[in-house]
Amino acid sequence: MASHRNERSAGDIPAAVAQQAIEWMLELQAHPESASVRSAWAQWRNDHPTHDLAWQRVESFQGRLGRLSAAPGAAHSALTAKGLARRGHAVKLLMLLVFGSSVVWSIDEKKNVRRWFADLSSDVGQQRQVTLEDGTRLVLNTNTIVDLHFSARERRLHLLEGEVYVATAHDSSRPFLVETETGTAHALGTRFTVRTFESQSHVDVFEGAVRVTCARSPGSSVVLQAGQGVRFRSTNLDTPMTVREDANSWLNGMLVAHSMRLDDFLTELSRYSRQPLSCDPAVAGLRVSGSYPVADISRILDALSATLNLKVESVTRFWGLQTTRIRLASRT
Repeated sequence: MASHRNERSAGDIPAAVAQQAIEWMLELQAHPESASVRSAWAQWRNDHPTHDLAWQRVESFQGRLGRLSAAPGAAHSALTAKGLARRGHAVKLLMLLVFGSSVVWSIDEKKNVRRWFADLSSDVGQQRQVTLEDGTRLVLNTNTIVDLHFSARERRLHLLEGEVYVATAHDSSRPFLVETETGTAHALGTRFTVRTFESQSHVDVFEGAVRVTCARSPGSSVVLQAGQGVRFRSTNLDTPMTVREDANSWLNGMLVAHSMRLDDFLTELSRYSRQPLSCDPAVAGLRVSGSYPVADISRILDALSATLNLKVESVTRFWGLQTTRIRLASRT
């Protein structure tokens, strides 16, 4: 038995340690007679007090549910999953079942919990194309998370984060709705995009029509025709506006700017970058125009620095984890 005994709260278990404990639980179940596996597990358990604390939670879980074969479907799925992605999904579910709210998640890990269990998601910088069972075509823009709820009465897509392009398949008996935290876009035979950000959402219609309704003010509703777009919050809508011809340029991997402030441009570009992007306040008001391929962030920054006579700086900060921030500043 492990030599460490720890009386700290179970809330002190980091997510990485919780995941390791689940992996060991599955490994021991898969190889119950292996002396080498048991030896390696015992060494891991003795390596640090939090390892032992995590294993105590595993033992408690097994005590409540019996042997792993009698545990919820996630455990069986993890043992029998074909492919790393499916096994990883099952392991994450077991982490929540075993440890629940006692795991100490980092900010990024908290964001990833939704992604682990979402029906569809895209990575940072990715545009992902998907065809649904009804024939509806989706394109998920960078860092997008989507849940799907299809029934005999309706087709509902819940946009949890990011931006999605929708080309609906005809089904007169089941309306197609895109729901965000601020409201709902009801497709009326159409192609459109929905984006959610900073407690507001934006809809652009490219074909057909879409009815937009605010979540907390059902009376605040508008039907958008092709070529119209609107920004809305949970209680009110802005005045509909004409959609720019290049509004859906991201479908082709491009970011198009028309005399955009540099700081606003970098905010938009940051959606496609794993490293935060910013600029010195002294140059924030410089104007940016042009079409930029979002797959090559370094190339865009080099182009901006050359065009606007700026320099690219990498600034490293430490907030528990190392973070590198790229900023543009004047050469002088």
